[in-house]
Parts: sequence; structure tokens; C-alpha cells
Amino acid sequence: MQQETRIDDKYLCTRCLAERVDKENMTLLNEATEMIQSMKTQSLKLAKEENILRLTNLIQLQSSNHSKIKSRQNLENYFNQLIKKWNRSKQILNQRNKSQKSKTMMRKFKFYQKIIQEILVIIYLNSKHIRKKT
Repeated sequence: MQQETRIDDKYLCTRCLAERVDKENMTLLNEATEMIQSMKTQSLKLAKEENILRLTNLIQLQSSNHSKIKSRQNLENYFNQLIKKWNRSKQILNQRNKSQKSKTMMRKFKFYQKIIQEILVIIYLNSKHIRKKT
């Protein structure tokens, strides 16, 4: 088909040839303009979708951090209460230290105290590990 138009173009006058070339160039220019416009629209749409995804992720991260902070505070409160109870028990045991029963209880208390200290150290290390992740 192009070969036929080339043969036909061969016999056209200069003015007609120029008009035909101008029409073809205009068509190409219009197609290029439409393609550029389409690419711009698609680029803006992708950027908008990426921003929405980022915002969604930030909101989820924020709510996750909030719940971690709350649970960490609850743990701290619980262990603070435990420490207070242990301190009261220690005071009571110190008062009863004179008798044999109190000595045995004191040994048990120290044993449990060591266990609790180890648990607190583990929790402390885990909370540091959680903070490093966030």
C-alpha cells in the first residue's frame, strides 16, 4: 500500500506533495501528543497510588507502635508492682530473721528473687531488641 502511494506521490505537484507531507506530519504530531499526554496521566496515577500506599503503611506503623508502647507500659507497671510486693516481703522476712523458719523463707526468697531478676533481665533485653526494630 505504501508503495502505491509512493508511485502516486511521484506524479503529484509540489504543492500537493507538501500538503500530503504536512497532513502526515500533523497526524504523527497529534499521535505523539496524545501518547505523551497518556504517559503523563499514567505517571501521575502511579505516583498517586504509591503515595496512598506509603500513607497506609505509615498509618499501620503508627498504630502498631502505639500498641507496642501501651503493652510495654503495662509490662512495666506489672513488674513495678511485683518489685513492690517483693520489697514488702523482704522487709517482713528481715523482721522474722531471728527464727529458723524465717531463715528458710529467706533462702527461698533469695532464690525466687534471683529468678525474678533473671526474668527482668530477659524482658529488658527483649524490650531493647523491640526498640531497635522500630
